Amino acid sequence: MSAAPAFSALDSERFGVRIARANPAVPSDAADCARWCRGHAIDMLIARCAVDALSTAKALTDGSAYLTDTLLLFRAKSAQSAGAGSAGAGEVLIRPAHVSDASAVAAIAAACFANYGGHYHADARLDRQACDALYVDWATRSVQNKATADVVLLAESSAGEVVGFTTLRARTSASIDVGLTGVAPAQQRKGINRLLLLKAKAWAHSNGLDQLTISTQISNFASQRSLIAAGFAPFQAFHTFHWWFEQRA
Repeated sequence: MSAAPAFSALDSERFGVRIARANPAVPSDAADCARWCRGHAIDMLIARCAVDALSTAKALTDGSAYLTDTLLLFRAKSAQSAGAGSAGAGEVLIRPAHVSDASAVAAIAAACFANYGGHYHADARLDRQACDALYVDWATRSVQNKATADVVLLAESSAGEVVGFTTLRARTSASIDVGLTGVAPAQQRKGINRLLLLKAKAWAHSNGLDQLTISTQISNFASQRSLIAAGFAPFQAFHTFHWWFEQRA
């Protein structure tokens, strides 16, 4: 990951302020990021640093950045296809999404990520409705646009109802990121999330991808249990900071 800031057009459009992202690795990167942001009229920087980079985290907070979340990263090897499996209420089919599934996926994202515990919602300066809407937009674009996700896997009940989804996007020629994952609230705690993860491993294997990575909030224990049950293991963690700059005319 690069320590140099980069303007985030998507974040900026969502919140109506100029937002950049950076991954400072050493303390001096924090000052460099601040100079760059002020020079490019950036209103807010989203900065991510490794949890063991304590001096870098201190440099960020000394500069008035504040902690908004901590992400735990998991990874797993891809695997051959798993069976459909039982998910509490009966057999659940995992299949690729079609464009016509966008509204069903959006509805699940809206239910799952309202007032979510991520770094956007943790920042009181960001509009609450815009924070909710970005996850719905992410889910919708994942179904509709291959530039956002290579595939979206859906969990469909025996009655034909879409009850969960996960988005997959290739990161390199050998690895893929598991992005947004959601299960309808009424269908949670039935093993659907674990089944989606197993099928994600199978999809990666069938497409010649060796490794999958996924991140979750350090406080999201239910997600972590599902990941471990599906054969994922934690390997890295990052703090997310938000740093606002008051621009002067």
